Amino acid sequence: MCLSEEGHEAYTRLARGMDDERLQQLDRYYRDELGLAADTAEMELHSIVICELEIRRQERIRRFKRSLWLSIRRGRFVEMIKRWLVQRGLWSSAHERVIGSDTKALRLS
Repeated sequence: MCLSEEGHEAYTRLARGMDDERLQQLDRYYRDELGLAADTAEMELHSIVICELEIRRQERIRRFKRSLWLSIRRGRFVEMIKRWLVQRGLWSSAHERVIGSDTKALRLS
């Protein structure tokens, strides 16, 4: 038995709305309690939970690296130049965000 497409999307939305602690509890439940006795639908639910945990982990790492970059003099200087270019319309950070989100989606699939 597998999840329908609507069920998969609904559970993904539900997982995105959960806090980290609840997702970790679900991960432990699927891993420890069900173990090898899990059917296909439960394995699919577990993979959704694992994927959401990984997305959040990668986002925390990205924010941490960014804060480290901004804590050094060179990082602050580069950000100041980028801000100056954006204010004058010579550079757009929106293009970078679109490209970055596309590559992130490709890495997760």
